[in-house]
Amino acid sequence: MGIVFFILTILVLPGFPSGAVVPRWGLLAFTCAYLLFRSQLSWGATALLTYLAVMSWFAPVGYEALNLYCHAVLLAILYCYAKGMPDLRAVAAGCGLGMAVNSAFMLAQHFGLMWWIPELTPDAGLFFNHNMAAEAAGMILALVIGYRLWWLIPGILPTLYLGGRSPLLGLGIIAIAWTWTRSKLAALAVLLAVPVVIYAIHPEYLTVEWTGAFYTLFNRYGTWVDGAHGITLVGQGLGSWIVNFPLYQRHTSALEIRWENAHNDALQLVFELGIIGAGLCAAFICRLATSERRPEFYALVVFIVEGMFGFPLYVPVTAALAAICAGRLFARGPYLREHLVRLGLFLRTRYPAGRGSQLLQGGNAVPAQPG
Repeated sequence: MGIVFFILTILVLPGFPSGAVVPRWGLLAFTCAYLLFRSQLSWGATALLTYLAVMSWFAPVGYEALNLYCHAVLLAILYCYAKGMPDLRAVAAGCGLGMAVNSAFMLAQHFGLMWWIPELTPDAGLFFNHNMAAEAAGMILALVIGYRLWWLIPGILPTLYLGGRSPLLGLGIIAIAWTWTRSKLAALAVLLAVPVVIYAIHPEYLTVEWTGAFYTLFNRYGTWVDGAHGITLVGQGLGSWIVNFPLYQRHTSALEIRWENAHNDALQLVFELGIIGAGLCAAFICRLATSERRPEFYALVVFIVEGMFGFPLYVPVTAALAAICAGRLFARGPYLREHLVRLGLFLRTRYPAGRGSQLLQGGNAVPAQPG
């Protein structure tokens, strides 16, 4: 699996449409076709895929819905396969080595040596977009640090430096959370250091000018406000955002810009899937909050923070990494049945059966035995 994720991180076909996205989904498709014979879809994953199939049927655009549904199937297979993995050390190593290759390409582009690789944004490396590269690097860095693979860190840092800001915010949050359990003073120091580090790397983000990153933040906020007006109880169908959002688009002109994604994964899921999408987001957060603090936990926290400002769920590298981290982390986490058992034990301790029996039988009741 480490080799697969190494190739996934560096796979790109320059000159082809979506050459940094489609080949990666294709690699995951071939990989999952093999993994399907070595893993078993859980009832929860099967129910979710069934519901997504129904929402694809009602979607206003057929191809986009089918495309997203195929992606969901691949992520479900990765999630179920990861439940049987002992750890993700090989995955972390493979991703770290792949990100080092990407950093080399980004540095070469930065100094004008890789002009033949097309870019949607400057210094995009092998992702065509430096924000997508940085989002993958943020998750990989959290995973690498968690498994103490220190020698991989230098290869990841250039991608973070030349990329976006949300991965830095996510890494800052997990640094604060990790130090808070050990020293409140150290956590306060990290809290003060996070904006300083972000300003040192991206000084334009904290300026008051109506340009650059500050403008894009307000632009996204307007998109979120407009998208919230399109939320319905049952949702508008899988993949419906790109088609139906212009009906609610007010802060920007639909003739000038077409938002393929909401730049907020939770909002897009609720917009397309309705109350079920909101339930999925809530269940994921609750399950993550009750999980063991393993390296996969911190990688998923970074993924959630990135999903508040971007769309890592729809990018092959970050989506696949999140699916395999969730499968590995949630496989040994508490299930709903265990939470109910704990609640029952708490109620029996707080309100023992003997108290009520003594009131009814004049104090002659025998306390209930455990088990």
